[in-house]
Amino acid sequence: MNSHKQLIVGLAVAIIVLVALGWLAYRYKYAGGISAAQTDHPAGDYMSFTGNYVFSVPKSLTVNDSVIPSAQLLYTNGVSYQGVSIDQLYQEGVIALQPLSPVSGDFKQNIEGSVKPALEKALDATVTVSYHKTKGVDVAVLQANKDGQPVRVEYIYFLKNPVVIAAKAVNDQFTTVANSLQSSDTYHRKTEVDAARNVVVNIFELMKNKKTTDIYALSSQKLKETSTVDQLATALQNSTKLLARNIDIHGGVITDQSFVAHAVFVDIDNKKSQPMPGSVTLVKDHTDWKMDGFELVTDQAADTANQK
Repeated sequence: MNSHKQLIVGLAVAIIVLVALGWLAYRYKYAGGISAAQTDHPAGDYMSFTGNYVFSVPKSLTVNDSVIPSAQLLYTNGVSYQGVSIDQLYQEGVIALQPLSPVSGDFKQNIEGSVKPALEKALDATVTVSYHKTKGVDVAVLQANKDGQPVRVEYIYFLKNPVVIAAKAVNDQFTTVANSLQSSDTYHRKTEVDAARNVVVNIFELMKNKKTTDIYALSSQKLKETSTVDQLATALQNSTKLLARNIDIHGGVITDQSFVAHAVFVDIDNKKSQPMPGSVTLVKDHTDWKMDGFELVTDQAADTANQK
């Protein structure tokens, strides 16, 4: 298969993932972890490690990157979408982003010949396509209408690694995300995020090996004042089976003084087992990143979820 054909297939498959899969979009109710502060949903910039891009998160929205592999769903803070399909999520105003295959060949021909018909088939809708440039980046806009009403809009940004942004319709929140989208390589805080990511990788490795004293040494002063080494050990013990899984760090949100890393725990030996989300919160201590808390699904909660 030549590179031109690979791009067609890659784009079409990615688009269909965002429009057709009936994933259940909900955030697991974490039953384990410790925290010095409530930093579940900070407003800031999200960096995707799998897609190599960055975008601003509107203050009223939460980023969920554990529902669809490599994708991010942005939805209203505090709203539960348990048992809701991806199509219903779009109706509720959810915005989705997902990385695409690297670009080669004529991108307009790929859009017209593959992506457009795939979207029309998936939505049973009429799709119009337009193109423009923003900050020197080529953008393809696909507008899907059914019975005269808009049902989906998708912007494909041809960055170094292309990205698609999808929603039911363009609004202020969609525009905020789209206008801020950029490659990670050009992000002005990339060095800070890279340093934070290295700390998170180290913390997860220490968690897997139950090195509680070492983890405690990497914690913020505030966390040390509110939690003990024994409490940390208990929290890790309650998630023993979870920590035995493979840990994929998908990305994270950086604010002025914090970084919240999002991870997914995957049981590669049990394909029927559901991936489980987790997070580590860091805060700035002068020039260093310190752990300010973490959230892990307990083994009991994970077993319950896998039985459903």
